[in-house]
Formats: sequence, C-alpha cells, structure tokens
Amino acid sequence: MRRLFSAIGTLLAWLFIIALLAICLGPIVGSSIYLDRHGIVGPGKVVSKSERISPESRSNSWLRRLSITVSYEPRDQSWSNVALIDVDVASYDQLRPGSNVRVRYQPTKWLRQFPFVAARLEQQSTLSFLSVFAYNDWQPLVLGLLAIAFGMSALGSRSLPARLVLVTLFGVTIVALVIFSIRPAIFFDRGAPRLTATATVRNIDHLTIEPGNTDVSSQELLQPFDRVELEFDPGDSGGMVVAVDEIDAGSWPGLQVGASVPVTYPQGQPRAAQIAGVTRNHRVINWLMLPLDFGIYIGGIALILAIGAVARIFTRRRAQRSSQGQSGP
Repeated sequence: MRRLFSAIGTLLAWLFIIALLAICLGPIVGSSIYLDRHGIVGPGKVVSKSERISPESRSNSWLRRLSITVSYEPRDQSWSNVALIDVDVASYDQLRPGSNVRVRYQPTKWLRQFPFVAARLEQQSTLSFLSVFAYNDWQPLVLGLLAIAFGMSALGSRSLPARLVLVTLFGVTIVALVIFSIRPAIFFDRGAPRLTATATVRNIDHLTIEPGNTDVSSQELLQPFDRVELEFDPGDSGGMVVAVDEIDAGSWPGLQVGASVPVTYPQGQPRAAQIAGVTRNHRVINWLMLPLDFGIYIGGIALILAIGAVARIFTRRRAQRSSQGQSGP
C-alpha cells in the first residue's frame, strides 16, 4: 500500500511540474508552432546586425546572441514592421545590412505584437530558433544533471546488477564532468595550426568570487580570472566577430578596455580566439574549491558526530558511576 501511495505522489508531483511548465511556456511555444504551420512568407531586408555576450550570473557560463534586425511589410498593412531575429553563426556571417531575406511572419496583427514569435527567417523553425541559444559551457551542465540522475537512481535501486551499472555510469559521468570543466589542453588543444590576428578588448569582467553566490567571504576563488571580450576582423569577408577568452587575472599586465592584444584562433573558428602569451590555470585551480568545500562539510559532520559520541560515552560512564554509588554499602 505504501508503494502505491508513493507512486501516486510521484506521479502527481510530475503532473504539477508539467502543468506549471505548460502555463509558463505554453503561449510562447504555441505561438511559435503556429508561426511554423500558418506563417506567411514574404520579402524582407536586413537593417542591422549585432553580436552580444551576456554573462550567466549563476555559473561560469555566458550566452552569445547573434541577431539581425529585419524590415518587412505584411500583406495586410501598408507600412513596414521591424523584427529582431536571432540567427546562427553561419547566417549571421553571411548576411549584411541591406541583404534581402525571406521572412515568415504571423498572419494576424495581434500575434505580431509578441517580439520573440512575431517573425523569423523562412528557413527557421521552432527547433532551429531555440538552438541558436547556447551557453559556451553547456556540457558540464548536462553532465551534472546526468550525474545527479544516475546517483539518485543508484540510491533508489534495489537490484544489485542495476545498482552496479548506475554507479558505473555515475563514475564515468563525474570523470567527464571534471574533464569538460577544467578542459585540459591534452584533450582540447592538440597543437593544431592556429592563425594570428590583433584584437581590440571590448569588455572585461574581473571575477573574484564563485559565480552565483554573493557570500564573498566564503566563496572567494582560489584563482581570480578575467572574462575578456575581444573584437577583430579575421579577414575572411565575414566582418567583425566577437570572441571571449577567460584568462588568469594579472597574466596580461595593464589589460584594459580599448587595448590591442595579439590573438590566435583555429582556422575557420575566429570566435574561438584566445589572447597569446597568457595563462589559464584558473579552471584547474578553482576546481579545487569543490573537494575543499566537500572536505570541510565532511569534517564538520565528523566533528559533530565525534562530539556526540564523546558526550554519549561521558553520559554513560556517569550513569554507571551513579548506579554503582547507589548500590554500594
């Protein structure tokens, strides 16, 4: 009976989560799918384009947003509309202000009032539209969620073979999580030929505490680092591009916005450019905070248990002495 009630409780919890997501995301997703199925395709023209980097305050990640502003005239009105459309890297580099494009827009005026689903390029769909949003470090996030899922499943499994498989998957996921978090050069930089260029520093974020936590005293990074936005023209007729490099604080003395710095990047990947002659040890060093914090927590628990054990021993001996004194002559 307990298992039945537990299963019903779990089912109701999942139904509640699904219903909450449907209420929050349903109108946007529904409008986007409606645009896919019933949108009207017409001519448009690129007015401008922009490339922005948005830091994620709760993690080490950041979001690159490539967008174009497109002017188009719906067939049910005599004036032009302007839509901000997010695009992928290939489309962004290919298009220029003044480029002619095909735009798919909502068939009714009131739906065109919603900025994210008013219009998009003809070749885009709901899935491709969502795929243009990507954190630079999405792999650790996915691996972390998988590790939690495998670990919780292993704890709840009553079958020994299944538990062994889940524990193995948990261990493999943790190893992959560490590799993708610290990104050792042996796996991610195998000495492939790199091109050189000169970039201008567009922005610098100096990070000294663990992102996502305002407790400065307890979350100071072991190795502060700078997140540097770089802008340069790789010379492949793609125009200016923005790269993001995270370097150890102080490894480039006097680094400031507007400065020119030498960069290197893999051929065909200018947005992967890195400043030459700096160090990037902060990933490995700051990862030491995790086992350090874990050790502190374990040590605190062990200390509490030890104090409790000593207190129990002291209480037991005191009770024994008291009972011996009462039973004496």
